Amino acid sequence: MTFRRKMILSLNIQLIAAVMVGAILYDRDGGTTLKGITSAGFALVGVLNLMAYPRQAKPDVYALRMVLGLFLCAAADVTLNKEFTTGVALFILGHVCYLWAGIRRQGVKWQDLLPSGALFAGAAALLIFYPFDFPQGLQGLFLIYALAISLMTGKAVSNFLREKGLHSLLVMAGALLFFLSDVFLVLIHFSDTFTPDTACLLTYYPAQCILAHSLYHRLRRLPGA
Repeated sequence: MTFRRKMILSLNIQLIAAVMVGAILYDRDGGTTLKGITSAGFALVGVLNLMAYPRQAKPDVYALRMVLGLFLCAAADVTLNKEFTTGVALFILGHVCYLWAGIRRQGVKWQDLLPSGALFAGAAALLIFYPFDFPQGLQGLFLIYALAISLMTGKAVSNFLREKGLHSLLVMAGALLFFLSDVFLVLIHFSDTFTPDTACLLTYYPAQCILAHSLYHRLRRLPGA
C-alpha cells in the first residue's frame, strides 16, 4: 500500500470515528446543529475519496452520484428536524442517487426486481397492516419512500451477487443497514412498540459511513490510484 493510500485510509478511519462519536453525543444530547455536523462528516468521507481519484480515471460518474446521495442525506438529516415532510423528500432523492449510481455500475437487470420486490413487499405490508399512528397523508409518503429505499437496497444486493468484491459488499451492507434504520425510525416515532432510540441512530450512521467508505475500495481498483 502506497503512502498516499495509507493517508487516505487513515483519514477515512478518523472521520468515521468522529461521525460515530457525534452520533452517540446526538443520541444523548440532541440538537440540530450537532446532528448537522455529524451528518456532514459522512459526506466529507465521500468527498475525501472522490478527491483522491486519479486524474486519468475522471470523471467517475458513479462516484459523483454516490457523493451527491451522501450530501442529500446529510441535508435531509438537518431538514428532518425542521420540516419532516421535506426531510423525507430529500431522503427519497438521496436513495434515487444511490440507485442511479448502482445502475451506472451494472445497468438495469430484471433480476434486480427480485430483492427489491421482496423488500418493498415487506415494507409495504408493515406500513399498511401494522397499527401505526400516522398523521394524515404520511402513510402514502412513507410508501413512496419505502419503494425508493427498496429499489436502492435491492439493486445493491443484486450488484453484489453479480460482482462479488469488497466494494460491492460494503455498498450492500450499507444499504441493508440503511433499510433497517428506517424500520427502527418508523417503529420509534409512530408505534407503541418499544424500540430504543439508539437503534435507529446506531444503524443509520454506520450505514452512511459504510457507503461513503466503499468509494475508497473502488478507488483502489482504478489505474494510477
